[in-house]
Formats: sequence, C-alpha cells, structure tokens
Amino acid sequence: MGLETKNQSGPEDWDETRALSDLTAFLDSLGTADRPAIVILDDCQWADELSLKLIALWCEQQQSAHKDSHVLLLAAFRSEEVEAEHPLRKIRPLDTIKFLPFSSENTRKLAASMAGTLPE
Repeated sequence: MGLETKNQSGPEDWDETRALSDLTAFLDSLGTADRPAIVILDDCQWADELSLKLIALWCEQQQSAHKDSHVLLLAAFRSEEVEAEHPLRKIRPLDTIKFLPFSSENTRKLAASMAGTLPE
C-alpha cells in the first residue's frame, strides 16, 4: 500500500518561493541613493528557469512598488535565439534598448580597434 503525496505540502515546496523572495530582496539592497548599482545579466537566452523567474519577479515588483529604485537590472539576450513564447518575451521591462546592426564602416572600425590596422 503506497502513500499518496500529491496534495501534501512541506517545507521543500517553499524552497523556490523563499529563494526568489530572498534574491529579489538582495537585488534591491545592492544600490542606495548615494551608490546606485547596475546588475548586468548577459546571454539570458541561456538562463535557467529559476533565473528567468527571478528576473520576471524583480521587474514585476519594481513596477508595482512605485518607489525610487537605486538598482538597474539589465538583462540582455539575443533576440534571434529566443522564440516568441520564451519567458523573456513575456517580461514587461521598464524600458527596452534595441540595437541595430552596425554599418560596414562601423564594423571595420570596431574590428580595427581590437586587431589594429586591417587590409582593405
């Protein structure tokens, strides 16, 4: 005779909730009026589910708090690698920066700044 555990709830069920709550509080604590902070998360197209939940929850809390935040969370991802239904596309950002492709001349300048003089 087996035990039915589907409807039982224990402390382990709250681990994710507590972790997300603690991490959003940690992010909020990073900046002050005298020392604002920026947190840069790059390549978020590869982020795991819990990280995506953290980004979404933090953004949601910032939008609903209506308080001055001294932390900027910048989450960057490659739009061509993130499908329309991806969780990143469902997050309502406070602002969006969309980078256009470099012109040929700007690409040449960027490559030259890293490699030195380039042949034509």
